[in-house]
Amino acid sequence: MSLHQFLGPPDARGPGLSGHLIGLAVGIAVAVAVALPATWLWAGRPPGGTTGTFLMLGLATVATLAGAGAVLLIARRQGRRLASLTGPGFSAGSVGLGFVLFGALGAAFLGAAFWIDGTALVWRITPLRLVYAGCGLVAMLGIAAAEEVVFRAYLPQGLRNRMPAAIAALVTAIAFGLLHGLGEGWPGVAYRIVLALAMFAAIAATGNIGAAIGAHAANNVTALIMVPVDRPGSSLALIELPGTGGDTLDEAAVVMLALRCILFIVALQLWQRHCHKKLEITESPG
Repeated sequence: MSLHQFLGPPDARGPGLSGHLIGLAVGIAVAVAVALPATWLWAGRPPGGTTGTFLMLGLATVATLAGAGAVLLIARRQGRRLASLTGPGFSAGSVGLGFVLFGALGAAFLGAAFWIDGTALVWRITPLRLVYAGCGLVAMLGIAAAEEVVFRAYLPQGLRNRMPAAIAALVTAIAFGLLHGLGEGWPGVAYRIVLALAMFAAIAATGNIGAAIGAHAANNVTALIMVPVDRPGSSLALIELPGTGGDTLDEAAVVMLALRCILFIVALQLWQRHCHKKLEITESPG
């Protein structure tokens, strides 16, 4: 399935671009409304250390899922079916495939970078951190699923009523980059745009958003659990990089992500070909 097929042809009877933008705005408003009260209560006295970071992650997860839930409700009111937002063949297996492939590539790239730089890693594994890491993994899957449905399906499918599929994907990727990375300068924006475009390529390769959800979650897990995050208080990371300020994004990170994404899409396509050949052999007579 191509990206054109996933986003679908222009539908004059559908809600159109304005309806989809309203749905997105409502979703963001709901997410902010959920997050603001708790953020305000924590202001001036945030819980410190790993526990504080874990609580903030929980808040971000609840807010994101609430916003995505609002978008899905609006989509339902607009006559959209959930299957149209996930694509055919969506399954837990497709999510797992994306997570394993993208996660393995991330670990390989990080390992190579640490080896070349001669970075001495300090493991910060404790029973409590392992529990937090497990919960963080579940949270990352939830956040990734919510964002993929909204930014790789609902919104670009709305844009598709006004522009070609490729342009709709590019516009949505830029919006995703600005919303997520503006506070980190242009490398942060570029990093998210590259990630968004790679997720669209994964959808085009598989026909559904399963692998994109898994890869998106694996990317977030890399930053949250595998290496420190440059944020106030202790992170949930299981590895410490002495002498660094965390995973502040720079040009090298963008280039590394681009290479990782290229290899990921190639691996996905090879896997799809393998599955098709295996299916043909199974269905062939005799």
